[in-house]
Amino acid sequence: MADGAPARGAMKAGLVYFAIVFAVGAALGPLRELVLAPRLGELGALLVEAPAMLAATFLTAGWLVRRFALADRKAAALGAGLVAFAALSAVELLGAIALRGLAPSAYLARFATTPGLISLTLFVLFALMPAIRAHRRDR
Repeated sequence: MADGAPARGAMKAGLVYFAIVFAVGAALGPLRELVLAPRLGELGALLVEAPAMLAATFLTAGWLVRRFALADRKAAALGAGLVAFAALSAVELLGAIALRGLAPSAYLARFATTPGLISLTLFVLFALMPAIRAHRRDR
């Protein structure tokens, strides 16, 4: 195998993982913002959406580990999660700037709020889930 092949595999796996979970979030986002948030508030809407996003993350990471044979390559599983996290972070920041008109500092300050801490926790779990699932599958 060429020297860059494992890194390319982790990159591809991470981008696939990001795309699938982001698509689920993009489908649930309008429901959260337009239907749930006006009725339950930002925190309540996030608490309703969070289990669905966590389930999507868990299931997609499990599929990813099987599809890309990451159980045998723990570093690649972690790499895939970090690639996905980097892609998610970039898209989230660009979306906050372009769609919500937030300055980067305002976007980052949001993570100091309760909903922001919940979101950050979900982002970190998203980054770590391929490695968690790879470890679990290996047992």
